[in-house]
Amino acid sequence: MSALDANFELISRMQRPNVNSSRRLAAQSAPRQSEARQATAVRNSSMSNAARRRVSFVLAVLFVLIATSFAVISNQPATATDSQVSVSVQYATVASGESLWAVAERVSPNVDPRDWIDQVIDLNALHGSDVVAGQRLVVPQN
Repeated sequence: MSALDANFELISRMQRPNVNSSRRLAAQSAPRQSEARQATAVRNSSMSNAARRRVSFVLAVLFVLIATSFAVISNQPATATDSQVSVSVQYATVASGESLWAVAERVSPNVDPRDWIDQVIDLNALHGSDVVAGQRLVVPQN
C-alpha cells in the first residue's frame, strides 16, 4: 500500500462516520435509557403509593370524626317544648271474667274503647291485651 492510499483511507474514515461505532453507541445508550425509565417508574409508583396511603389515612380520620360527632349529637335528649304535660290517672281493678274492653266500657263509657285500650297498654307496659282478675291497672282519667 502506498502512502497516497494510506492517506486516502485515513481521510475517508474521517469524513464518513463508522457505522459500527454509531451502532455500538446506540446499543450502549439504550440500556441506560431503559434503566432510567425503570427507575423513574419505580419512583413514580412509590410516590403514588405514598399518596394513596396519605389519602386513605385522611379519609379514615374524617370517618372517625364524623362518626364521633354523630354519636355525640344523637345522644342528646330531645326536647320538643318547655311546657310540662300532666296526665291525670286513676286506678281500676279488673273484675273476674272482665277484658280490657269491658273495663274500658265500665270506666270510660264516653271514650272509644280502642283508643283507651292503647293508652292502658302503654301506661301499664303490657305486652298485649290479656289481663287477669284482681289486676290493678293505671287508666287515663276522663
